[in-house]
Amino acid sequence: MTNPARVLIVEDKKTSRDILNERVNALGHISIPAENGLSALAQIREQPPDLILLDIMMPEMDGYEVLCHLKDSASWRHIPVIMISAIDDMKSIIRCIEKGADDYLTKPYNPVLLKARIGSCLMKKRLHDQEEQYRHLLEKKVQEKTSDLQKTNIALEKAYRLKSEFLATMSHELRTPLNAIIGFAEVLKDGLVGPINDEQREYVDDIYSSGKHLLNMINNVLDISKIEAGKLELKYEEICVKETIDDVLNTVSGIANKKNITIKNTIQSDIPTFVVDQLKLKQILFNLLSNAIKFTPKNGNVCIDTTLKDLYVQFAIADTGIGIKQEDIEKIFEAFSQVDSSLARNYEGAGLSLALTKRLVELHGGEIWVESFYGKGSTFTFILPLRPPNQKEMG
Repeated sequence: MTNPARVLIVEDKKTSRDILNERVNALGHISIPAENGLSALAQIREQPPDLILLDIMMPEMDGYEVLCHLKDSASWRHIPVIMISAIDDMKSIIRCIEKGADDYLTKPYNPVLLKARIGSCLMKKRLHDQEEQYRHLLEKKVQEKTSDLQKTNIALEKAYRLKSEFLATMSHELRTPLNAIIGFAEVLKDGLVGPINDEQREYVDDIYSSGKHLLNMINNVLDISKIEAGKLELKYEEICVKETIDDVLNTVSGIANKKNITIKNTIQSDIPTFVVDQLKLKQILFNLLSNAIKFTPKNGNVCIDTTLKDLYVQFAIADTGIGIKQEDIEKIFEAFSQVDSSLARNYEGAGLSLALTKRLVELHGGEIWVESFYGKGSTFTFILPLRPPNQKEMG
């Protein structure tokens, strides 16, 4: 059952005020009399009512002035107001509506009309109160969820920072003894401590190549950790594309020759010099080319095609290798993800090189994608802007 409404009756004439009091009480509501505008405002300040019946013609402060006070207040403007007057003219009605009144009644009061107008205004008030209640409840829920999200974000940032610190620390701790292993393997290979036989040389070569592979993985972990922590800074410089690619091809030619893999290099002749971190570009190209060679069977082909696409330089590295299953393409650039391929089991995994490559490309403001046919080969394509996204980064 709805609680009785508190109805403030503002009427300077006692007879009219008493009549309204009786009729409001008869409707099951609580009437609160006020003999003038000042008294009405005082009672509203003490406890705002649910509805106000406001006479227009009153001494000292008339109904229009009281109405203006009500509608100017953020706390009171939602209280419905029915204006009351003995004058039934359109000008007064329009003036009341313009000042924010909800309804208008003329004296003498029609009991049926009075009941209908009061009921309509109270329904409007109840709907407003419910809306406010829901709004406050929603705001509270949003604040609670926001607080929970902030706590979760803080926890995630802490976990993320700890993970990055752990990876960086472990990588540094591993690199120190690993560099010693690689260094001593080089000493043995070069015969600096005496001659070694063919079988010993084979073992030393395995130690050296495995050490270099592990060191490369650790360096990749360090770079990814730096990128994720926002601590990897690019060192931009103006470079020649052809010279950069030639340097990388010289580096990978040895592993390509061991498998009799032919590398075809095509460069668009009018590509200008462009601004990039040359060391990181070489790292990107080395990762993609060595990956293509790694997953291409003996006597296969690897092609690198470099072209100018508007304000970007596009590099496409294609191979005749084992390819990638369609369901694995989405996760091929994810760090620590495992791509399940029956053909790939015969090859050394890609490790973190593709994940790092993607991050380095995006750090330059570029994009990378792959197209692959399982069992036939893959094409890795990436684009880099001719100029860095933020010219201030040059230097």
